[in-house]
Amino acid sequence: MRASDVRPAFLPLALALAAGCDRSLPVEERLAPPPVLELVRAGAGTLELRVSGPAGLRALQVRVTYAPAELRLTAFEAAPEAARLDRVFSGRLDRAEGSLTVAVTDTRRVLLPARGGLVRLGFEPRGGADRSTVRLEDALAVTATGEPLRLPDAALEVRLK
Repeated sequence: MRASDVRPAFLPLALALAAGCDRSLPVEERLAPPPVLELVRAGAGTLELRVSGPAGLRALQVRVTYAPAELRLTAFEAAPEAARLDRVFSGRLDRAEGSLTVAVTDTRRVLLPARGGLVRLGFEPRGGADRSTVRLEDALAVTATGEPLRLPDAALEVRLK
């Protein structure tokens, strides 16, 4: 696993190249049920991005958004189920103020887990808020056959105290 500082604007292109996808094919009708993304608590100050679907994906890109007045992003790493993948990366943590684009893929064409954790995110509370919401937005996956697939947004309310 290697971490890289990649501009979010280049992530869709990087995912498409790494996965060898054909962006012209619709897939929503062929993949039922579609994979679901969710955020779950994975310990104090840690959230895990998890996937649950019928088959492994070849790549995933998603934007994590949060209220920077209430939370500070402190850590980013592969979840244990994704540690075998060779590309788990994000934008720069030191520049993340309210959103961070993360991506997971493997240049060896190893599929992501069909079910389980992909990345872990560490947060620290800021200000005096008791709760805050972390969202997953603009999720784009690449199926095992190389087809692009948009996934629904998700959110988790985080208890800060």
